[in-house]
Amino acid sequence: LALGQTARARRALTPVPEGTTVGVLRRGVIECRIDRPDGPAALARLQALAPVAALEIPVNRLAWQVALPEFQPGEQAQETCRQVEVEATRLELDAIALQATIRRADALRRSGRHRAAADLAAVAQRGLDAGCHPHDMSIAEFCWLAGQVFAAASRRRAAAAVLERGLAWVERVARDELPDALRDAFLHRHPVHRAMRAAAAEHARRR
Repeated sequence: LALGQTARARRALTPVPEGTTVGVLRRGVIECRIDRPDGPAALARLQALAPVAALEIPVNRLAWQVALPEFQPGEQAQETCRQVEVEATRLELDAIALQATIRRADALRRSGRHRAAADLAAVAQRGLDAGCHPHDMSIAEFCWLAGQVFAAASRRRAAAAVLERGLAWVERVARDELPDALRDAFLHRHPVHRAMRAAAAEHARRR
């Protein structure tokens, strides 16, 4: 899925054994990201797992909960992210807290609160600079969210810089970590990477 190859990702999913809840939350999140149903449908599928999440250890429950804001309306997503940030920080689950922070910035953007969103994205970016990698999110996806937030707040230099950072990460991973057979799809067919390239080109055109 991280390579942008959803068909292969679906084939790689293994059935969850009957009578166990191990892996159910993680599979649910992955299936939503593969199928990409519309927001309400994806949210309903994830929320249906709430009884399972309630029985999980905190790290697994929070990892499921932080997936919800991607599909929630802006105001609801903000509240979910706040809840995750508070508990994850208390439990020293910094990677989950960082994902919640950048998703809250995105939720603020979607709610039209562009200045607050950009200020929060800058906070999240400092976490990335300090070496924290967001949970279940590539550096490219983090930078794509931050780039959209900065652009909406008319902080064009910040947007261009973070998109450049994300694309540099994509290029490095493709060059150093992927075999030839997977490189082209990762570079040019992954939806986030394509969107970042288009946005970066638009920023360059406006300079």
